[in-house]
Amino acid sequence: MNTNIKTTPTTPVAVPVATPAVVKIINMAELVDVLKAVHPGNSFATITATTVPSKMRKTGNPNWGNCFKTTTVNVGIQFNYEAGVNRQREREDKPTDFVADAPTWGEHIDNTCLVEHKGEFYMYVRILKSLGYRYHNAKGDTIPNEQVHAFMPPSKPSDKQDLDAEIIVRKYFLKNIRQITVSGATYQII
Repeated sequence: MNTNIKTTPTTPVAVPVATPAVVKIINMAELVDVLKAVHPGNSFATITATTVPSKMRKTGNPNWGNCFKTTTVNVGIQFNYEAGVNRQREREDKPTDFVADAPTWGEHIDNTCLVEHKGEFYMYVRILKSLGYRYHNAKGDTIPNEQVHAFMPPSKPSDKQDLDAEIIVRKYFLKNIRQITVSGATYQII
């Protein structure tokens, strides 16, 4: 049965609404397969990872051994680091003669963002934007930033890039990645 409804200026109009992506639960081996299938060339992802702040000083630190950082970042994957630094140098009117050092560890898997080291996989990424982070203990209780930062060395920019806007790269241990959105799909890793 068809019904015609007469509308008035106050009748709400149906508009498309963006809904959150369906989250698919996958294991580590499936994550490796997902990342191997990402189209070669510059691609983007959003990662949520939980790591241990590795540079924290131990002496006098009440959070030593029970401090984690959960962060969400937008990243570029399958990018050319050397070309990226030289493009940024060009934007900053600097010589485009940067040559990246050869990797010191791990075997980069061709046409992927993956690095294999001692049988473990890492995701090589360019940090584009931090969407937020928090420090917490193993129970999930928040640790105030200042309690952690007091035991961390100050960050320093790369001394090789010669850039005002540094190109930040990281290798995320795949076991630390909790969720990833890539190629239009969101995955939770178990």
